Amino acid sequence: MIIIGKNVNQPLEVKKVLFDEQSVIELCEIRGETVILNEKSPYNFIETITVMNKYLLNRTVPSSTAKYSFAGIDLSQYENLRSGLSLRVTHNLQNMLINSAIYHGDHRIGTLQFAAVMP
Repeated sequence: MIIIGKNVNQPLEVKKVLFDEQSVIELCEIRGETVILNEKSPYNFIETITVMNKYLLNRTVPSSTAKYSFAGIDLSQYENLRSGLSLRVTHNLQNMLINSAIYHGDHRIGTLQFAAVMP
């Protein structure tokens, strides 16, 4: 979802923009508990790492009925990186809260958190 605000005195315009997660997944490979983006993503940094992490969790976390939802992010710096990215699971709290380290090349640039949402 994108929120666009032109002026503090005007109401915000909210638009839902759909994107094709599969197009990012096709650019990724999984090695153990790491997902690697092999080519430049057509989407922005946040969209790309969110899809990458969902893909990683769906492939590596033991099967359950839970779906995973974005819960938080901690970045040492923000740049709109769309290539050279990888994520590695660093902490798994009983498949309910999972932290993944975000890397650009060999440099750790942050942590992404996903939480299980039960249907």
